[in-house]
Amino acid sequence: MVTPRPLKRSRLPRQRAKGLDSTVMMCSWAVWKERNNRTFDTARERSPQELLIAIHEEAANWLAAGARCLATTGWTFGSTADGV
Repeated sequence: MVTPRPLKRSRLPRQRAKGLDSTVMMCSWAVWKERNNRTFDTARERSPQELLIAIHEEAANWLAAGARCLATTGWTFGSTADGV
């Protein structure tokens, strides 16, 4: 059995690497905001599925604002997390 080689960021085309960076930053920011809401606010905690939906909505907003590099990683405008 052949094991797949791990994905190395340095081997990606520049636009795709930027899209990957943006995706990591966006997801990390969403988790951080959820953590702060749970720690400091009395807001209702979101389930993991609700957090994923919020991340998909944020990605759609970023794409609408012109974050073209996100599209290189598979995000599409108006994508939803219905299949999550």
